[in-house]
Amino acid sequence: MKKSTLLVALSLAFTAANAQTPLTLSGTSYSQNFDAMTPSGSTLPTGWYVDTAASSTSLGTVAVVTALGKPYVLPGGDTSCKSGSNSAYVTTRGFKNYPSATGIGTQPTVDICVAGDAITNRALGVRQVGATAYDPGAAFCLYIANTTGLTNFNLAFKLQSLDSSSPRTVNWIVDYGMGATPSSFTTITSTTGTWTTGNHTYSNNAVTASFGSSLDNQSGPIWVRVRPSAASTGSGNRPSTAIDDISLTWSGNAGPSGVSDVATQPVLSLGVAGEATTEGFTLAYYAQEAGSYTLAICDIAGRVIRTENINCQAGTQHISVSGLNMAPGMYIAKMFSSNTSASAKVMVH
Repeated sequence: MKKSTLLVALSLAFTAANAQTPLTLSGTSYSQNFDAMTPSGSTLPTGWYVDTAASSTSLGTVAVVTALGKPYVLPGGDTSCKSGSNSAYVTTRGFKNYPSATGIGTQPTVDICVAGDAITNRALGVRQVGATAYDPGAAFCLYIANTTGLTNFNLAFKLQSLDSSSPRTVNWIVDYGMGATPSSFTTITSTTGTWTTGNHTYSNNAVTASFGSSLDNQSGPIWVRVRPSAASTGSGNRPSTAIDDISLTWSGNAGPSGVSDVATQPVLSLGVAGEATTEGFTLAYYAQEAGSYTLAICDIAGRVIRTENINCQAGTQHISVSGLNMAPGMYIAKMFSSNTSASAKVMVH
């Protein structure tokens, strides 16, 4: 009986291995500054995802935050980030964990190319390159469980242009879609602030978007995205763009006493910290509740490679997985308990 139960649990776990975990709203507002992202890994806050190949008719493909990022050509004139080993942090494509422009300011007090990794004020960003999956397909996504009983949603955040050497210009928008996998998205037109990055600018623009009644009292999941409105214009390098200091406000109270919160599950998130090799990797997780969890690793075909029980502490922790002798390729790590679960894609090089 125990063996049968375990097999059923694993089957259910890996059927949902690619499922995404939405953010459950609480209180009267939500804020996020991305400072808890692991400096060398891909751990994102609950509900946040990055996608490539996103469009007005497609959510796109879930990607990962692959590396630390470093600005290039700051207002003070520092160009050394593009030299030597630092160049990989600047010009390579992908979603990155950047030192926030809010933390750097207009005149850095440290050598950002050397000490940038130690800056605790972080931002979620992307370096676009000449592939449609990134230009214009890159998207920062917030997945919300529901807005039951809530109205009048407004979004505010910092849109940061982090490479003043980049001549291309990108115009950004906020749009939203309904359901777990929307087939259409609606652009928000009620906005304030400067929504462009690139064009030889290093900037930290405060922007806002008002949803009016569009997100009011929705019982199902909602995607809110920040993405380019179209492909970049101009020639030369594409910009490095980041978002930070997210603030989502609404009317009403999504507190614990609300009916919609009766089935709320403990929060659990899982990500890869650093590079995964054929011998193993490190996972970073955030658990809202301490307790006994199962960690399972499987290949892309669903074959279980390893399972083990873990006594987790609340908060952010790390798990080292070693001795796997894996072939290069994509794997899935799944962490679950009796009432919550999280998964992460692991790319082994």
